[in-house]
Amino acid sequence: MKIWLLNHTFYPARGGIENYLRGAARVLGEMGNEPIILCRRHLPELPEEEEREGIKIIRHPDFPVPSGRLFHKHFYLTEKLAEWLSASAHAREGLVISRFPHYQAAVSRLARVPPTVYMPASVFPGLISFTLGANSRKEKFFYLFWKSQIRALEKEALKGASRVTVFSRNMMEQLVSHYRLPAGKVEVNPPGVDSERFKPGAGDPEILRKFGLRPDMPVLLYLGRLSPEKNLPFLIEAVAPLLAEDEAVLLVVGEGPEKGRLEEMVVSRGLANKVVFSGGTDEPEKYYRLSDIFLSPSLYESFGQSILEAMASGLPVIALEHSPPSIRVAAPEIIEEGESGFCIPARPAAMREKVELLLTAPRLRREMGAKGRAICRERYSWERHVSGLIELAR
Repeated sequence: MKIWLLNHTFYPARGGIENYLRGAARVLGEMGNEPIILCRRHLPELPEEEEREGIKIIRHPDFPVPSGRLFHKHFYLTEKLAEWLSASAHAREGLVISRFPHYQAAVSRLARVPPTVYMPASVFPGLISFTLGANSRKEKFFYLFWKSQIRALEKEALKGASRVTVFSRNMMEQLVSHYRLPAGKVEVNPPGVDSERFKPGAGDPEILRKFGLRPDMPVLLYLGRLSPEKNLPFLIEAVAPLLAEDEAVLLVVGEGPEKGRLEEMVVSRGLANKVVFSGGTDEPEKYYRLSDIFLSPSLYESFGQSILEAMASGLPVIALEHSPPSIRVAAPEIIEEGESGFCIPARPAAMREKVELLLTAPRLRREMGAKGRAICRERYSWERHVSGLIELAR
């Protein structure tokens, strides 16, 4: 079957949704389907069509928003996308899976709507309060102005979809509560993780040399976007005393708007030599392999793919516990408490206590890592996830 995967970005963008599209498309192809990723051509040098890793990619124009329509940006973009889809032959047959509300709303406006699955990555009105953080006043103004537009598009997407599926109960509860959806409208289908790509192994000597990491020094790892909802200042505060005492180093892998602020925070605390900002990477598996403990301080996650990758790589995980409305995460759905990691209250001392426990207990780290890997292989395969999507289509 032809399966269209729609999102506003894909390669060369890097992030949780892009990694999901790559993993799902790969397995859909292996199962005899024809996956096609349809996304925005956000860089002029990108081709309109190409094939990467056996996955076909089609890019639509990056519609510039006229200054007179800026306050109605999201309505405008959805209108343009619907017009482009109507004029093309794309997303007409097979199954359409949309990861972004604009795309699901646009598809639902076609004269002949194919079977569609809407797979929201967040509930935008809920997410926005976490992401504004230290953004500029101008950004806050626009986000707050656009909030009602995206909420309207989310409602249109939910109404127009043949099925709605999400990765976690956390996400399901948010959707049902915020949009007052009927019971049974939203189904939970957790994603997969490639346990062959993400597996325990020796650290790459080249990366160790590049960032001055000692093989005998424990590495605490954060891997993800550097943005307000990821709560990185909390993480630095939590582990600062351990770093100062030379018990470990903190490796921060990723890019984002908070990077400058975080670097200043590290310097002001005298930890410039104890915290490494490596930037983004196309090979996250190499960073998991050279690390000892994975830390996820996020305040908002619809799921938490990096937690799965860390567990598959044999790392114990420490994350915040789900505590709405201030913390909305799915970590407790993934981590078996005390077996593959810990979910802690949002207190720096609580995270520091668990990190210190694991630093002083290498055997416990290995046992937790082995348990986490076993959980991934048993419950979180791409084949299992994709089979769930195919069943929805049927």
